[in-house]
Amino acid sequence: MKKIFAYLSRIAPAVVAGSMMFQPFHADIPQKNKPAAPQYPNTPAKDFHSDAPWVFRGGLTSDIPIITFIKDANIDPLLLDYVAYYMSDTNELIARYDPNPDMTVNYGIWWLRLYGLDPAEQGLAVGDTLKLRVETRFRDQLVWHTYQYFLEIQIGPPLPSLAGWYRGDTHHHTYYSDNTFEFGGEPLFDAQAAESTGLDWMAVTDHSYDVTPAEWDEIKLRSSQSSTSTFRLLPGLEFSADNNNTNDNVDDRIHLLGFGLQNWISGPESIPSFDVHANAPRTLSAILGDIQAQIGVAYASHPEAEPIQALEWSILPKWTDQNYSDALASPIFAGLEIFNRRQTSANNNSVTTGNMNPFPWSFISNWDTEWLNGITKYNQLLGANLNRKIFIAGGADAHGDANYQTFNTSGSVNVSANNNAIGKVHTAVYLPGGLTDTNIIDALRNGRAIATDGPLGTLEVRRNSSTIAQIGDRIPYQGADQLAIQAVSSTEFGSLTEAILHVVNASGTTTVPLPLSGLSSSVSIPISQLNKPAPLAVWLETRTAEGYRSFSNPIWLDVVCGDANGDGLISIADPVNLINYIFAGGPAPVSGDPDHSGRIDIGDAVYLINYIFASGPAPVCS
Repeated sequence: MKKIFAYLSRIAPAVVAGSMMFQPFHADIPQKNKPAAPQYPNTPAKDFHSDAPWVFRGGLTSDIPIITFIKDANIDPLLLDYVAYYMSDTNELIARYDPNPDMTVNYGIWWLRLYGLDPAEQGLAVGDTLKLRVETRFRDQLVWHTYQYFLEIQIGPPLPSLAGWYRGDTHHHTYYSDNTFEFGGEPLFDAQAAESTGLDWMAVTDHSYDVTPAEWDEIKLRSSQSSTSTFRLLPGLEFSADNNNTNDNVDDRIHLLGFGLQNWISGPESIPSFDVHANAPRTLSAILGDIQAQIGVAYASHPEAEPIQALEWSILPKWTDQNYSDALASPIFAGLEIFNRRQTSANNNSVTTGNMNPFPWSFISNWDTEWLNGITKYNQLLGANLNRKIFIAGGADAHGDANYQTFNTSGSVNVSANNNAIGKVHTAVYLPGGLTDTNIIDALRNGRAIATDGPLGTLEVRRNSSTIAQIGDRIPYQGADQLAIQAVSSTEFGSLTEAILHVVNASGTTTVPLPLSGLSSSVSIPISQLNKPAPLAVWLETRTAEGYRSFSNPIWLDVVCGDANGDGLISIADPVNLINYIFAGGPAPVSGDPDHSGRIDIGDAVYLINYIFASGPAPVCS
């Protein structure tokens, strides 16, 4: 506990309970808005929540991070009797925080951190599930309440790995995202929970319209304090922009993620209770300009999400073609967060204020609709912009939510939940130089990344057994080169079943399925088997038997100068293609003006023949 929360205004002493240890602490954050609508079990003006990682991969003798908090007690104090932790399936008490005398809680946020809970001590092995019930007893407005919060923690194996790849979540909200409908987690706890799930890094992307300049400085400080040599917490922001690229109040809002930022960037002129009520939200172009000034990098947030209708507004509508066009005009716009959240299950029966137990879940049959739409849109953008690199990323978009995601559906005190959580969707980045903030940002900037919910599938181009291109690279098309695929999974996600190459050019997208099997598999094919002329982009989708997938970024294959027939080679077939085109109305050449005269004529065929047979000058791309 040597570096925990030392900057906070008041530290309560740690409390030891058997082999467990508690650390209560608080933050007197200012109330920017009215108290949030209940995301958690709640009494008037206050919210109650407990959290733990949905899966723990930290080893059987390591500490599982557990936290409980009370929010908004500064508005109306309460008297805390105890917080107790039980095994929910056996009702065995495993830890109890019992202040004597009862504690007055009157802070903006009051947390209680439980230390010393390890799987082995509870008799658990990999594959088991730790089921907890957290009971909070307190007096509020002269009435005694007992709240119960249920958590389930899978004891998981390590994530499947490939050398040089580091997994992280590009989209996470902490308590600085504090508005009428949203809240978030405690940064250090969230970092430790993320690392417990197997992640190596996570980006804090709190809403710019919630964050003040002073709070941005705090986010940077908290990110630094929560980072270690094995886990990095990166400061970032999520921006709300007017979707018609004008500064007005009427239009819908779209969201944008910004990474690699050093200085605060303004949200709307006034902090709203929710972003659809912002005064003159900023334009997409202006926000991108500010990110560019800091040499940052930007991704579209959940651009294919189904909008939520609120009065005359749509909250978070799909990005339009004009939005993409405006964004692509900026050199720091890197791509799309096509994989956002993994809500495979839900409990849509409202949970009452005294009890938050979403288990068991009900399966959502169409949970993947948004990211399937995102793949279609991504391929369309690739084909229409082959001269520009566009990347993909994935993030859970969790608001705290280490165990599951809670939300208010009715505007009343009832709360529902789904099983999205920290790291259930994430992005693996290739960092041959090691785990540093700068290397992570550079990987996102250059597309050295794979969006995934479990497995990893990588793609590279090899020539004579040597790697000449990796994900994010652009090279000339050579038909004899090999596309090499390597993929890994684990028993948790299921055996690999197939790799699907998405082959995209201006005429559309084709897919090339290739069989995979087992938990580790590789396959390669000649580029000529893609049967699609350059320029093109090729990216890899990897699938498992349990329905998990990964999505690599592309390798771009450009036209080879003088390659008239588009087979990736310069041979006699190319002047033949030109002669057939000129004199017999044959197919138009892919690269047909090798002498760079500005026209296609018999001189181009002669130029190629001279190059092939007489060591003449090399062909030029017009």
